[in-house]
Amino acid sequence: MTHEKTGRVTTDMPNADRSARSMRNGRAADSQINFVLVTGRRLSLTPIQIWRLMTDQHFLIYFGISSVLITYLYPVQLQPSPPWWEFVIVFSAMALFFYCILVGTLLLIEKCCRRWPRLIVPVPLITLIALLATLGFARVYNPIMVGPVWSNFRPLTEEFVLIYFVILNLEILFSIFVLPHTKVFIQATQLQSQREAPAAAELRVAADPAEAPPRPPQVVLQPPAPQPPEAPQAAPLPAPMTRHLPVPILRQPPRPPQPPVPPPPRAVRFGSYSWPITALRLIRAEEHYIRVVTKEQEVLVRYRLSDAVTQLPEDAGMRVHRSYWLSYDAIVEHAPLPDSRLLLTLWNGTTVTVPRAHRKRLEAAFAARRQATGQG
Repeated sequence: MTHEKTGRVTTDMPNADRSARSMRNGRAADSQINFVLVTGRRLSLTPIQIWRLMTDQHFLIYFGISSVLITYLYPVQLQPSPPWWEFVIVFSAMALFFYCILVGTLLLIEKCCRRWPRLIVPVPLITLIALLATLGFARVYNPIMVGPVWSNFRPLTEEFVLIYFVILNLEILFSIFVLPHTKVFIQATQLQSQREAPAAAELRVAADPAEAPPRPPQVVLQPPAPQPPEAPQAAPLPAPMTRHLPVPILRQPPRPPQPPVPPPPRAVRFGSYSWPITALRLIRAEEHYIRVVTKEQEVLVRYRLSDAVTQLPEDAGMRVHRSYWLSYDAIVEHAPLPDSRLLLTLWNGTTVTVPRAHRKRLEAAFAARRQATGQG
């Protein structure tokens, strides 16, 4: 801008300062901090995203629970034990100081990442710095606020190792169970996948050009070719007289009816054994095993009778006892007993007693089979 009286060129300093400040703020907001979690996952977050993460309700709830757990496990050597309000004052101040040191460390790391964009910071290093500062703060703060009784500390190395081991385990649980449920983590992973998708597609195309998407065909416009002059059309000739002869229709002889194809035999599998359903005669439960009796063999299989019965159709047989399943073909004769039970005689001469709970259902099945076969 030119001054009216002096004619000198001046600059608008407030606007220039404001624009420079906005550029710095925009550069700070766009800068990202590269983290490596305890689980080995890499994550890039901006300072705004880090603040939203540290104020997320999942983070704050987990931080409070972890603080209470560390307070319970803190190696305090005080005899006699101090009152509860002293514990609240001491460890509330330590938890708040630890949180503030985390924020300050992240701000310092953000400045370092703006200077060195490829810097990758492991999260355990951040907690290590915050824990060392908190333990040093506790050795000064505790005797001043709650008295000299709290000046009896363990060696710093022993105390640091004990608490840092607990914090590392809490970080692993946080990275696995809490962090994936925060909004910031979900948004960051979606943005990261969107950024990596075009690069992965370019790598696939470079590796295999056949996977490249087809290009649209190029259309070349050509001028229309000159058409020759039309010749005069001659008069149409009369159509010749033709006589249509009938075409004989050849009929194929009817095919003889084919016999229906029988369905394949149904089969069941118990463990590593398989049998056709028609071959089964008896299944008996023996503790954790079942004894399967067929026409030709008898096998003991580790299987449950209830699971075996669910595979068998109702028209093949019936569970007549809590320990027996019988096929209808295995029953040769049945006779009632005086106590309302039913005595079954099998094909091999053995007998099975059917309790009253199953008698009516078994007799109804016998009647249905007789009616289906046409027997009286």
